[in-house]
Amino acid sequence: MNSACWSAPNYPFSWSPYRWGELLDETFRAHRRLFQKADLTLLADWLLALSVVDAYGARLRRVLDNLLDNARRHTLVGGEVRLGAQATDTELRIQVQNTGPGLSPAQQARLFEPCGHREGSTSRGLGLLISQAIARAHGGRLEVASASG
Repeated sequence: MNSACWSAPNYPFSWSPYRWGELLDETFRAHRRLFQKADLTLLADWLLALSVVDAYGARLRRVLDNLLDNARRHTLVGGEVRLGAQATDTELRIQVQNTGPGLSPAQQARLFEPCGHREGSTSRGLGLLISQAIARAHGGRLEVASASG
């Protein structure tokens, strides 16, 4: 691993009550045209009345942007990406699902490592690592579930 590739972020968080439904709606609208230009369908699946949480909205938006950018880059033309959310009494689960080619178990194991991007990718592989750090700072986590092929 190249230690020069990544150093831990030092984010100054400005916590305030944030409405998840509004954040998702705003993010969806911002990405919809990018998906249309790529000949992809972006679908929305959440209730606007999702919970209000103390958070740093700009950082959470960065996480959503990173996840949607990755999904757009790794979904084949004509495919679909779904941005969704489900709430329970104890957690809010945000999901980004795509009809891309999937990830092998080896790729999944490296996904959140510094520079753990796919071979042949033009990305530096930091987006998911940064997103994971932001999620953890908010008491959450990023997970991947994928099947190759």
